[in-house]
Amino acid sequence: MSARDFIDTFYNPSVVEALSMPSLTLLGCVSSYIYTEQKGIKNSAKFLEKFFPNRPSVFYFRLNFFLSVVIGTCIGEVMFFPSRPHQAIAAGIGWMAAFTILTTEKSGHSR
Repeated sequence: MSARDFIDTFYNPSVVEALSMPSLTLLGCVSSYIYTEQKGIKNSAKFLEKFFPNRPSVFYFRLNFFLSVVIGTCIGEVMFFPSRPHQAIAAGIGWMAAFTILTTEKSGHSR
């Protein structure tokens, strides 16, 4: 079997496209997490410190990051069910932005 025959036999554009949507949603989640990380957002670090005591702070930061983007990707995929690349990126950014709004510490002023 030649390489071309192999590709023709096993390459399915719809499968490749379906697998790329979670990847793009993950990209959106990671991007949103990185750019909002320093905004006073509550995260899972306090829970993780209780669940896994006596670990270095970098452990909690990394585990929080991993959980945030993996869970955010899953929620973004389920809630928004993107079918195009721009929808997948928007699902990741949108979910993380919504989460940021819900968990940001309130300042002293009212809206």
